Formats: sequence, structure tokens, C-alpha cells
Amino acid sequence: MSGRGLLKAGAILLGYPDPRQWAATAQEIRSWPATPGRDLLLAFLAGAESFEPLALEEEYVATFDFRRELSLYLTFHEAGESGDRSLALLALKGQLAACGYLCPDGELPDYIPLLLEFLAEREEEPGAGDLGGRLAWATGNIAAKMPQASVYGPLLEAIRIALPPPQAPAPQLGRAAVDPAEPFPLSYS
Repeated sequence: MSGRGLLKAGAILLGYPDPRQWAATAQEIRSWPATPGRDLLLAFLAGAESFEPLALEEEYVATFDFRRELSLYLTFHEAGESGDRSLALLALKGQLAACGYLCPDGELPDYIPLLLEFLAEREEEPGAGDLGGRLAWATGNIAAKMPQASVYGPLLEAIRIALPPPQAPAPQLGRAAVDPAEPFPLSYS
């Protein structure tokens, strides 16, 4: 198992529960040699398997969709609901596009599972550059605010193992961080 494999598995498991995709991912994880990251993913899977499918979906929504402090959107953790968030979204969209990665329709470019998958797919070392550090900071922030009994705790810890040291966000992103060729404000179409 590599850091890439851990990031890819984390991206899949941190997304909305998908039984088919999760079953294939679980089978792959079980084939990896024992490591702390693998053991944490297996602990998460054991906890998730104790839920009925509908109950796990409800748990996901209750955990990540209805609790702001547990949001799965990177720029929300960095800028909250300030105007800087839209600037950060534009900058991130440009950064992904410069690497040849286009966000799926209907998804914001700062969705943490999407960014984990992006890092896992990169040719260079996963987490290279500031994005990995930013994700480490955001997932650490989420993990610190996660209820102790949450089924998602081990998953977040496993993801953090594969990321570089946390990098707190810059105090103000400012308009200079945005590619002027991008439309402003951010189009959600």
C-alpha cells in the first residue's frame, strides 16, 4: 500500500456512501500489508458495516451536511462564508485546470474527497505543493471537531497519515491569487 492508495481509498470512503464502490475498495484494502493507515481504514469499514445502508447514508448526511464545522469543503474551513471563499474557489479551480483536471459537473472544486482523488492521481508525489498541507489542516480541523463516537473518526485519521504536515491557510487570499482570465464571480454551472 502506498500513500496514493491510502488517499484514493480515503477519497472513495469519505464520499457519499456507495455500496458497490465501497465493497471493491474494502476488498483492495484487505489485500494490503498491515500498516497503521490500513488498520484505521479497516476499523472505519467495520464500524460502517454495522449500519444498515440507509442508516449509514443518514449518518453521513447528519455528520457532514448538517454540521458546518464538519463540512467537506476545503475553502469553507479556510475562509468560512466570507467573500474570500469565492476567490479561493476560483484559485483552486485554476490550479486544478492547470494540471489538466476538470471538476465533475455539479461539484465544487474544493470538495475534499475530489481533492484527495486528485492528489492520488498526480504523477508527482501525493501531497506535493501546498494543497496536501491545506487538506491535512482541514481534515485535522474536521477530526478535532468530530464526535468521539463517530464512525468517521478512523477514516479521517487514516487520510491524515497519507498527507504531508498541516499547513494553515493564508490569512487573506486576495484578488491577486485569482487568474484574471477566470470569470468573476464564480459560475456554478
